[in-house]
Amino acid sequence: MRMRKLGIGFLVAGLFASGCGRGVEGELLVFAGAGLTDALQAQAARYLEKQKLPEDTIRFHFHSSNVCAAQIRQGAPADLFISADERIVRRLIEEERVDAPTFTPLLRNRLVLIVPAQGSSPIRSFADLRKTSWRRFAIGNPESVPAGRYGKEALESMGLWDHIEPGVILAEHVRQAMLYVVRGEAESGIVYASDAAVEEGVVVTEDVPAEHAPDIIFAGGVIRTARHPEAAKLFLEWLASDEAAGLWLEYGFIPIRPPRPPDSLPGE
Repeated sequence: MRMRKLGIGFLVAGLFASGCGRGVEGELLVFAGAGLTDALQAQAARYLEKQKLPEDTIRFHFHSSNVCAAQIRQGAPADLFISADERIVRRLIEEERVDAPTFTPLLRNRLVLIVPAQGSSPIRSFADLRKTSWRRFAIGNPESVPAGRYGKEALESMGLWDHIEPGVILAEHVRQAMLYVVRGEAESGIVYASDAAVEEGVVVTEDVPAEHAPDIIFAGGVIRTARHPEAAKLFLEWLASDEAAGLWLEYGFIPIRPPRPPDSLPGE
């Protein structure tokens, strides 16, 4: 379902405030994968309204999940991390940067092929990528962007990666990959279904077939050096709750219900 367009820039939303409900005090700084931008801001708005807290109680920093993880390793003052790839959170647990008991698989996602809403892209299916009538294909950098790694896995499974690699434009995060397609700088690209759901400038032409689709799991955890660990836990619990599930669905995500237990975590 096409959502209203909320924009594809990266917002650092809100700042500071003394909380007044359920123990939430001070700013809560959440680092999150870029593909969560619109949905997480909507979740935060609903959560703060429910808790009768000021709109600026929660602050966000959005980028590629790998970039966020690197910044956390460098001492960025994050309280909570929501990653587009659960393996990134698990690595931070191994490094004793995320509190293992708070590890929470939240969401599933899927990959789609997109083309510009304006113009006449020759691409209408993954099979069309075998043709020579296109120039550029947008994808997150597989070395640093979960959506890119997932996308490369899918394209390799379909036997397409070696064919399209010479025409690939690598993006720093999934929203940048989508922007290349919106602007017509690429005739097509591969992004999460949830990204395409909030952008009017693209059209989805095909889902990655199930037999080629990687298992995409978004997960979160509280940073061990969090300044507001209890507030971070409460917000993470909200994101995994039945109350939050409907809103995730509206934004194209698939909530993991009931939450999967944190099996086989390092240090347990």
